Amino acid sequence: MSGADPTARDKSHYSYAHYANADVAAGFDALRFGGPIGELLAETQEHVLVDFLMPLDRTHDVKLYGTYAFGALNVSGGVELESGAPLTALASHPVYGAGGEIPLTPRGAGFQTSSGFETRTPWTKPVNLGASYKLKTGGSSLLLIADVFNVFNTQTILDYDAYSELTFGVPNPDFGTAGVSGVVAGQQLTAPRQLRIGVRYEF
Repeated sequence: MSGADPTARDKSHYSYAHYANADVAAGFDALRFGGPIGELLAETQEHVLVDFLMPLDRTHDVKLYGTYAFGALNVSGGVELESGAPLTALASHPVYGAGGEIPLTPRGAGFQTSSGFETRTPWTKPVNLGASYKLKTGGSSLLLIADVFNVFNTQTILDYDAYSELTFGVPNPDFGTAGVSGVVAGQQLTAPRQLRIGVRYEF
């Protein structure tokens, strides 16, 4: 039995000698990537890269905050506006069966959901308010703090179940259901109204 490595490549092969010539290699690349075909490939790839959407792409994200003091009382407010994430239907892998592996459409093309046909999740627009009051006692002070998050208690959908199949060939009955994710556990809705109260002693 020969001790030669069966995976080793014979560098005397015609292709190695032929394409080692710089002029030949350049000519080959010109045929593949030059001319009308090369231009078409370049333009197509450019459009793909420009139009490609990441799964968590949020095109618009605006945060506005303000605060005002009335003597010892300080009040604040804020609103966070964030556009929705793109929706893409995902099928199972035909070989190892895992769900959510194969996009059925271009990213962000959308699918039929329990809210109708959607291409993105809804905007989130939570409004938050806060207030603090300082009580001075000698050389120290006591700060009373209260914050309210999601003042209007809006329950915005953060995701839809994008998995069209549970495993290869097995339809997902929850496909398109609002507030469900094939990736993140738990209900996918914005957090309900929350109140936070605190006390801070300063000395």
